[in-house]
Amino acid sequence: SLKRTIGMLLTLALFYLPVAVARKAAMNAGEPILPVIFWLILGRDLVGFLAPLVLQTQRSMILRTLPSCRSPFFLLSALVIGCFYSAEYIVTLAYSKGPVSLISIVGNVQPFFVIALAAALARFRPSLSPRELLTSRSTSIKATSFSVVFLGLALLALSQ
Repeated sequence: SLKRTIGMLLTLALFYLPVAVARKAAMNAGEPILPVIFWLILGRDLVGFLAPLVLQTQRSMILRTLPSCRSPFFLLSALVIGCFYSAEYIVTLAYSKGPVSLISIVGNVQPFFVIALAAALARFRPSLSPRELLTSRSTSIKATSFSVVFLGLALLALSQ
């Protein structure tokens, strides 16, 4: 339901806020980047990895699904994880260099990468591409809305 989805998103946002505050505080305190990333990722990802294994229904679903996954799934997952950890490093480096509004600009380029990835999939592996992402109308609406957010954050950063 919509209420449950909104509630879950708000809960996730509240859980993520301490991570952003801890990262910025550590960077302001002069802590080295790699230990900050290590402890933040360990804390967040350990919970994200162990929580589904503790819940019986989630665990059984994982164990049923895992044997049906083929090697492209694991390769793509490894690529996504590598990109995520690279982004974590870059964002933490950004926290050490500038204001939070500037870092928000960096974080909001993600939708452009998603659209580019979807376009690359449509060109090279059409069977894997999500069709709803790539109609000219939906792509132009997404690009326009992301650009408005991107421009607004840039103006906030420049005004400081």
